[in-house]
Amino acid sequence: MIIDSIPSGARVFIDGSAAGTTPFTSESVATGDHTILLTLAGYADFPSTGTVPPGGVFHETYTLSCNVLIISSDPSGSSVSVDSTAQGTTPTEVREITAGEHTVTLSLDGYETFTTTVNVPPGAEVSLHNMLAPSRAVQQVTTSPTGSRKHQHAGRRIPPQPLP
Repeated sequence: MIIDSIPSGARVFIDGSAAGTTPFTSESVATGDHTILLTLAGYADFPSTGTVPPGGVFHETYTLSCNVLIISSDPSGSSVSVDSTAQGTTPTEVREITAGEHTVTLSLDGYETFTTTVNVPPGAEVSLHNMLAPSRAVQQVTTSPTGSRKHQHAGRRIPPQPLP
């Protein structure tokens, strides 16, 4: 039995038992029908069946489907982290991401940081797009001379007054 995968390095299970990794070759697999399972982190499990003919060889190459998380934002250029690991800036693709839940954070100066949880099913391509919200304005007031107060009334500025 010869089993290859694209990409290589997938774990091979034959009839439920671990048999090795791809590229996999074995002359000890018995003649007949067998269940085959290929697994590789970041890719969908690939179940199949194969028949080793009497006196012959079963040879198959399987192409595994990778998990992809596509992240974009408006405005673009926000910093992206997935599970606290930097992934560049939007728009970006995180390929070969493991299936399951992941925490995605988008941050950009002048905008509120956005954090969410995304579930990536095995072999899926998942898209996330977020409209970033502008940061709340913070006004800092510096007085001159130090210790004076600044007042505004009905949109008109009142001259600074010394503190008592």
